[in-house]
Amino acid sequence: PSPDVSVAVLAGGAARRLGGRKADRILGSRRLVDYAIDLAEQVSRDVVFLPGSRQLEMPEGVHVRKKPDWAGGAGPLAGIVAGLNDVQNRWCLVLSCDMPNLSLESLLPLFGRCEATTADAVLWSRDGDVEPFPGFYQRNLAPQLLRFIQSGGQSLKGWIETLDVNCVPFEGASSVLMNVNERDELAKARSGWAQ
Repeated sequence: PSPDVSVAVLAGGAARRLGGRKADRILGSRRLVDYAIDLAEQVSRDVVFLPGSRQLEMPEGVHVRKKPDWAGGAGPLAGIVAGLNDVQNRWCLVLSCDMPNLSLESLLPLFGRCEATTADAVLWSRDGDVEPFPGFYQRNLAPQLLRFIQSGGQSLKGWIETLDVNCVPFEGASSVLMNVNERDELAKARSGWAQ
């Protein structure tokens, strides 16, 4: 684990396109959220789990803090601001619970940039777009993000556009950044997992 990085795991989304309760969906023999928690524990001893209003149980032996999202709502921004307010280290790796193919190795290029930048965030860029997850965000962004939300901001992309972002071109397999948002994506992930 890195002494300068905390991790916030977001698992509070409504998952309407998936029919609800994304974090509990089974892939292989485990829930989607379990993959994110495992990765978080490899990265840091300071892990905060943000399930929104959902009651999600952690497997035995998992040592993470469970916190509610910011009470004002605002989708993933509510989880991010709650996570940034709770973590202890300068950098916070924000993970979404729907990216089961991430690994510690896949994050190494982002880690490398964190050590050498004063930017607000270190994020992947792919095909001209900035990927918000997984992403490293400075803990001190919490007040700025809260102001953004309170002024009516609800767009994650809109908030990221206000930041000084150090973009790292993504050069890995596209499956690494696969996220499960819809039923067909879950079915595709399951068929790939079974092979």
